[in-house]
Amino acid sequence: MDLIKTKKTADQRYSEQLEANALASLHQAASAEIINHLGLELIEYCGTMISIASKLPDAKALNCCLTAHHVDTHLSFQEVRLLYQSRGVRRYQLHQNMFTEPPSEQELRMHKLVARGASQMLELIISDAEISAQKIVIVKISHNQAWDFGVMASYCLGLDAQAVSLFSQLPIHPDWHVFMSYENYLPCGVAALFIQGTNAWLDLVAIPEQKERQQTALISRCVQYAAEVGCTKVYTKCCLQSALPQNSVSSGVLLNLGFRKTYIRQTYTNDSSHTVPHLCPS
Repeated sequence: MDLIKTKKTADQRYSEQLEANALASLHQAASAEIINHLGLELIEYCGTMISIASKLPDAKALNCCLTAHHVDTHLSFQEVRLLYQSRGVRRYQLHQNMFTEPPSEQELRMHKLVARGASQMLELIISDAEISAQKIVIVKISHNQAWDFGVMASYCLGLDAQAVSLFSQLPIHPDWHVFMSYENYLPCGVAALFIQGTNAWLDLVAIPEQKERQQTALISRCVQYAAEVGCTKVYTKCCLQSALPQNSVSSGVLLNLGFRKTYIRQTYTNDSSHTVPHLCPS
């Protein structure tokens, strides 16, 4: 079964659509100079969102596929492989949802894919949120702190300095709302909300050290802001396995704030002896 097939409920399908829209918005935020500098492309093909950064051929965080956010759509593993090969990309990853039959070991070997971590998908009904006051300085940032955000977001994703210019565009993009926490007057954490209508996608939660108090404060502020602008739900994901677990947001923090688990999504990456550190957003 050399296919990725999606079948899911309307609400769960919307969660993936929102995530795909956030990825599209990241690409749209890039200037022509940044697009050329990173070799950025975004292709929607057979219901799958395909992100390409050909000038960062080993950056799986930007060379990634979000599988179909339409019902009953298909994309072959071979097509994905040929597409990335044609762009000179050496490392890419494919996020597959739980609503499909997992590929067999034989199929994965055939296409040089390996299971490399999974993400717990979560959602929060804002009216059910368990938010407590935190004595940590957190501000909604704009262009003045945009470069600091770009540095921390790139670090969170295991990317090099080339990607900073791309992520530094988000604080000034109207669909993104970015928050930064401070300790001793220095930035110590960031998180971003992508908002469409009454729904928000929580992404790029980056705290250099795993400090649950800092994470709780930062995510709480994001939830509060989402409520202030009329959102009713927040969606996110949490990596269950990560090359850099010290930077990963704690699932316990999310659950304590009222998020509930929805499903687990597996990630596959092309088999290669060349590896680079990687961390899923959020």
